[in-house]
Amino acid sequence: MTDSKIPQDVLDSLEDSYTVRYSDGNGDIYNNPVQTYLLRRADREIWVHLATDSASGGWIIAETTGDPSTGPGAG
Repeated sequence: MTDSKIPQDVLDSLEDSYTVRYSDGNGDIYNNPVQTYLLRRADREIWVHLATDSASGGWIIAETTGDPSTGPGAG
């Protein structure tokens, strides 16, 4: 698990289509830390993104398909 603010260069690289489509799930990623959990399974990786503040929260759950050793976090 991580509990940190997303680096500004990463936020700047997000495409507008992503930030619009997932704005509810992202939460306030521009001003608050987020918690990210990674669940590694033999057949896939499951990523859980959680962002909360005093008024709201958002979360996104995503998973890889295929061989997780070739996806994000491999190595």
